[in-house]
Amino acid sequence: FAQHRTFGECFFVFISLLLILTTSFATWKELNNSATDSIIIKSFSLRRNLQRLWVASKPNSLRYLEGLRALGTLTILIVHSQLPIIRMPVWNTEDLESQANHVMFPLINSANTHMIQFFFTLGGMVFGISCLTHFERFPEFKIMYFLKKILRRLIR
Repeated sequence: FAQHRTFGECFFVFISLLLILTTSFATWKELNNSATDSIIIKSFSLRRNLQRLWVASKPNSLRYLEGLRALGTLTILIVHSQLPIIRMPVWNTEDLESQANHVMFPLINSANTHMIQFFFTLGGMVFGISCLTHFERFPEFKIMYFLKKILRRLIR
């Protein structure tokens, strides 16, 4: 039987198609016209962005972690927006049940545990790179450096 689509689902499909079409157009335009200075072409061209992804900016740069942090943050926001539903008094039980039975609901809720592990891993990577940078400048080992770093991390 036919399933009714919500505004949010239709809007998501629209935005996804718009992004795919814009990326395709910008890539095609850049491949056919190398002298394009349009901000849209620069922002959405696959060729240009893939080249930028493969070029390292400088040693020990953490720019590549920004995309991972953004995805992790968005996932956590989505998961936490679903958590109040579990604790709130319910007047619209049919709507709640249909939302809980949606195919994405268990997938999004299971991501909560993984996101915590993900942020611990990111923190460990930043801590490790910071320590390696410090050891390149000051090769001698001092235990107080580690204690200060750990204390600052705990305070944050």
